[in-house]
Amino acid sequence: MRSLRISPDCKDVASPKGRQTILKILTAARDIFIENGYSEFNLKKVSEKCGLARGNVTYYFPNRDALLQALLWSVISEYTWDFDHIMARTDASAEEKFVIIVRRITEALGTRETAMFFPELWALANHSDYAATEMERLYSLARTYLVDLIAEINPGLKPADREAVALFVSAALEGQTPFVGYGRIHRKRLPQITNIAASALLETVRSISGADVRGKP
Repeated sequence: MRSLRISPDCKDVASPKGRQTILKILTAARDIFIENGYSEFNLKKVSEKCGLARGNVTYYFPNRDALLQALLWSVISEYTWDFDHIMARTDASAEEKFVIIVRRITEALGTRETAMFFPELWALANHSDYAATEMERLYSLARTYLVDLIAEINPGLKPADREAVALFVSAALEGQTPFVGYGRIHRKRLPQITNIAASALLETVRSISGADVRGKP
């Protein structure tokens, strides 16, 4: 995941030309979202960016919300493709897979695309219930991988506790963006922060108990 790749959902589009058109539209939408923010994210700008008539864009995406939803899920599909391959590895333990995923997420902060896309999405979610809902769906799906690995690493945790720990891991990783993400003042520390995150979060998952999660003595 060197950059923010996209994997469009084209299962209902039969023709190769149609699938190519969708990829072209979503690539333009991603670039506008990253470069200009959501304020410039509209069907007119996207059609201009990808060189298509607006009617060609609205044929596949009738409004901005539909386009945003498709963009978010094309992004998360690329992440899940990567995570699925990690989870399927037979040469790695649950702990090793956990560390690989943590490193994947943290290292991705060093790319301009990732460091710009997600903060823009967070800002939008503060003003749009629709965006907030879609963002939560996106992150919830990503956390399912962490929950499964946590269950293997620390089988004594109850399901609700695993979900809480997975949420903590996700929050700890995403919270690094304004400090060591692309273009940030501590960007050169990203390799060190990646190492610390992998070690510290794995140790947390190994050692935490349900009583710790629930705050019981």
